[in-house]
Amino acid sequence: MGKARAMQLLAWTAGAALAVAVMVTVADIAVRAFGRLASLVWAEPLGFGIVGVVDIVQLCVVTAAWLSVPWGFAIAGHVSVDLLESRLPAPARRWLGSFTALATCGFLASVLLASLRQFQDIVAWGDRSATLGIAMFWYWLPLIAGLALSVAITLAHTLRSLSRRLGAGHR
Repeated sequence: MGKARAMQLLAWTAGAALAVAVMVTVADIAVRAFGRLASLVWAEPLGFGIVGVVDIVQLCVVTAAWLSVPWGFAIAGHVSVDLLESRLPAPARRWLGSFTALATCGFLASVLLASLRQFQDIVAWGDRSATLGIAMFWYWLPLIAGLALSVAITLAHTLRSLSRRLGAGHR
């Protein structure tokens, strides 16, 4: 599977997870509204609601968020603030770009390692969500996958950037 296809799959998966979160939330609101309306007819409130909405929505939002991160790195779609860079000469800007790519990769790798340690504990302890009892493994899996893919993407970007800088310096 090519890079573009993999990124498209990530984007669609993240979008689908977000759509499920929205649909479950809207369905829960509709069911609760119906319960309130029905309580006007009957003396007792019916207490309708969808069990486990919070568990499902949290899982979907975590999945959408963490699978979107590598996609953002792949398309260089993250927000940046340019206060100083535009004033630097072109070679300095290129080296700064290489350095920030390397720093980003290092930061993401350290977050991934810390997350993997926590993930191992979560799996070992068998933690589960409060209402539906969904294994926390499923909440952490998109985080680990998103971080691992982000590290791979930023590492590839860093290596390409440095090879261009070092290659340009030898000409």
